[in-house]
Amino acid sequence: MVFSSRNSGWVERDVRIKGLGWMNIELKNEFVAAIGEYVGTVLFLFFAFAGTQVANVPAAAVVNYQPAAANILYIALSFGFSLAVNAWVFYRISGSLFNPAVTLAMVLAGAISWKRHAQPTLSLSPRN
Repeated sequence: MVFSSRNSGWVERDVRIKGLGWMNIELKNEFVAAIGEYVGTVLFLFFAFAGTQVANVPAAAVVNYQPAAANILYIALSFGFSLAVNAWVFYRISGSLFNPAVTLAMVLAGAISWKRHAQPTLSLSPRN
């Protein structure tokens, strides 16, 4: 059900993902979590590497440019804030399991299932 301002009330409408009607609800949840992990990781890396590029570009054409401590701090903060923001945005969708090693530790501790460990590991593993 969705709220419609035109009818000034709740209206019965199908707002589900098209083409996934054959999946059961548990498989749909795992699929959405895997997509959320992938998108969250891409955004995390994009913003972190963008901050790194901004920090490493010299202000003027300097021949022997060496990064200062402020540049290294800027890079560290860009990675930290990028991970914090993406974890905060995606924790309800996928659990924000951006690190497969942490996910494995959670499986071994019994906090999540092996099936939930497989989806971020497969979606985040590098392809050659």
